[in-house]
Amino acid sequence: MKRLLVLALLAASCGEAEEWPDAPEARMKCMSLVDLYCSRAVECTRITSADCRAAATSALDCGAAVQVGESYPRCMDDLRATTCNVFSGTGEIRLPASCTGVIKFPRK
Repeated sequence: MKRLLVLALLAASCGEAEEWPDAPEARMKCMSLVDLYCSRAVECTRITSADCRAAATSALDCGAAVQVGESYPRCMDDLRATTCNVFSGTGEIRLPASCTGVIKFPRK
């Protein structure tokens, strides 16, 4: 199986575990990011969609997402615009800088 960049780079901790009114939207946007990430990975490498999703969801627990950073729309646009030549021979993708810390989780 091709290796993928650990999506944990997308994650950031925020605040204490408390009420997060934006959590449902954050979880949906997290899954949308995984969908787009895997779509690009499948286009550009030999990884299967199932393998990509398994790797992505083990690295990024979208069910625990509570907020989305302000750079989320730019992250998604930048990821869509990512050309296949940014994938290394191992199938890793160099995620756009705008994706760093874009999905936020409560501190444990």
